[in-house]
Amino acid sequence: MRSHTVQNNSMIFGTYLTHIQVVPWANYQQKMWTSDVEAPPRSKVDDVEFVSSMIEFLNRFTPICIDETRIYATGFSNGGGLVGVLACDEFQSQRIAAFAAASGAFYGPEALQERELAWCHTRRKPVPFLELHGDIDTVIDYEGVGTPDGETFAIPKWMIGKAMRAGCDLKKGNITTTLADGAVEKVTWHCPKSVGDETVMHYKFKGVGHMWPRRELPGKAEKSPVGAPIDATPIILDFFAKHRIAVSASSKLQQATSMHDRDEL
Repeated sequence: MRSHTVQNNSMIFGTYLTHIQVVPWANYQQKMWTSDVEAPPRSKVDDVEFVSSMIEFLNRFTPICIDETRIYATGFSNGGGLVGVLACDEFQSQRIAAFAAASGAFYGPEALQERELAWCHTRRKPVPFLELHGDIDTVIDYEGVGTPDGETFAIPKWMIGKAMRAGCDLKKGNITTTLADGAVEKVTWHCPKSVGDETVMHYKFKGVGHMWPRRELPGKAEKSPVGAPIDATPIILDFFAKHRIAVSASSKLQQATSMHDRDEL
């Protein structure tokens, strides 16, 4: 059984922006989200459907006023892997405006019981995606081959795939900007003006391990020898603020999805 909590937050970047943060929770028997090698099959627990139902529930059965053009998804580690699955899902990629993952666990088909979770099935173009990752991550290896639970996609390869699907010109290579005295590399690609060069973005943190990048020391659920020189949260919020989804796409999806009762959530 999955559940969620709702929090009201006020953030500042340039002007005041009030947003609602919805935090999904797994129970003690099902701790891993869909997309992980240890997650139950989708026939038993389907977290893509759970996210869809959660959005539907908040939109239809609560007094919360939701701007359907500005729904976003972000997650850490296995949660980042689920964000990757949502971004590649035919329906959720048309409902959620932009996606961001920190230390994302993007498993390859050989590691997964349900191989189709490794592939992209969306026709939306582009899908705004941001990924932040430490280059000495021992839980989700930056190059993929050293991930203990099974091979994951190399993060640079994963992001090149996102840029390719966004219509960016891979022949021109990427655009790398160094930050924090060279400790962080921001990578973007040459994309059409209609898409924008910062629709697909990657931040590589040198000497940082498995964590939600921030200046504070890592917590118990994280594995990094040091904190990060810059914080991921404002980067993600700024990225989200630049992206909205077309109302028509959101409306079409709403018509295509079925109603869900409160008890189902």
